[in-house]
Amino acid sequence: MSVSRRAFLFGASAVPQRHAVSVAGERCLALSGVVCRNCGDACDTRAIQFLYATGGVPRPVVDAQRCTACGDCLSVCPA
Repeated sequence: MSVSRRAFLFGASAVPQRHAVSVAGERCLALSGVVCRNCGDACDTRAIQFLYATGGVPRPVVDAQRCTACGDCLSVCPA
């Protein structure tokens, strides 16, 4: 059984049941053109990848199959 650090330390009720990018929404810095990869760097399962565009800022994409909803990405999000 896999348990996230947050669930282990604070209990299952402390684990958000949403994905980082959907929570940050319009406030997401990367989606607003600012280079920010905090959520991807914090994701142990590598569920958040960044797609590069020519002349643009990498945009986050969440792989729902890999996301465990641990919330580690939310704790480092500056948005």
